[in-house]
Amino acid sequence: TTYWLEALAMGFADRLHRPFLVELYGLDVPEERLRKAAEVAMAYADGVLIAYDRDDAKVLRIRQSVLG
Repeated sequence: TTYWLEALAMGFADRLHRPFLVELYGLDVPEERLRKAAEVAMAYADGVLIAYDRDDAKVLRIRQSVLG
């Protein structure tokens, strides 16, 4: 579930009133779950960083899916 991610991202968006990024920990996270988390984060943040994932192709697929 992405409940806490959404709650935190929404809270930061409400309080900061300036651009911010969300960093997602990507090591050993299944692609579909990481993609869903990135989509949720992008609904509130100005960008998403995926850290610690060694599979560049996976990260690029997620990027294309989220950004269109």
